[in-house]
Amino acid sequence: MNIATQLSSVKIPIVLIKEFAYCPRIAFYKYFTVWEPPTESMKFPQYTKLHLARILRSYAIEGDIYMEHPVRSKSLGVYGKVDAVVIDNNKLYIVEVKLDTSKSRLKKRGFHHLLQLTAYTIAAEETFHMPTEKSFIVVLARGEVLEVKIGPNIRKMLTNIVKEMKKYIEQQTLPPKTPIKSRCNSCFYRKACM
Repeated sequence: MNIATQLSSVKIPIVLIKEFAYCPRIAFYKYFTVWEPPTESMKFPQYTKLHLARILRSYAIEGDIYMEHPVRSKSLGVYGKVDAVVIDNNKLYIVEVKLDTSKSRLKKRGFHHLLQLTAYTIAAEETFHMPTEKSFIVVLARGEVLEVKIGPNIRKMLTNIVKEMKKYIEQQTLPPKTPIKSRCNSCFYRKACM
């Protein structure tokens, strides 16, 4: 198999979609290198299935919970492990867990989290062969559940972002930096970024 054939079949980890939306170069560096020190949210104590179930049930979200469930979208060429999938009477719910966020923060500065949730939603729909009833972000800091509508516009936006990511990966071309320069201040890759 030649290199062009290998690259045209590139599969992208869903977590890198979030990174690409935050800063395209971070996703590129992570795709071609393996290591990066853990972020603060990675160091946060892990939640348990029981803890997550209590939060979800307090919002009347019931069903069987599958933690860190592998999902894959053949149509997008992405894969990952969604924080949780809830199945209740043939209804599929997607749950992404964040340390701290809010609806307003998601709209202003956390759009990359919405794209990540959208990718998990599409991948879960293809994995389970059923439409998603609802998608949620659980905010651990407050024990809050935010319902997120995954409509056609954000799905189309995600598709375009994945195509753009694949273009940079296939061409092995460095994508542009984030236009938000404050994101560079604490970036692990800032010294390598030209």
